[in-house]
Amino acid sequence: MIKTTHGGTWVVHVQVKGRRSGHLAVTASLASGVVDAVLVPEVRFKLEGPGSLLEHIEHLLESQGHAVVCVAEGAGQEHIPDGACCSWLSSLL
Repeated sequence: MIKTTHGGTWVVHVQVKGRRSGHLAVTASLASGVVDAVLVPEVRFKLEGPGSLLEHIEHLLESQGHAVVCVAEGAGQEHIPDGACCSWLSSLL
């Protein structure tokens, strides 16, 4: 788990197993009741721009002061350059 704090707002990034399947990430997120976004390998997502993950996180930070993002380890591979590894989301926050 990685917690990033900036000016009273915070983002928690929780990474769970699931290189090819996000079942564990979705189940754990639903069970927790506190996760704001779940990223799984089965669903592509837009990282920047209108309707993107970062826009959603910015909205959450403005409205509730925090965001919790659960990431299955295989999610977002289309956003990672070839040869790069791990923790791509935490490098953005």
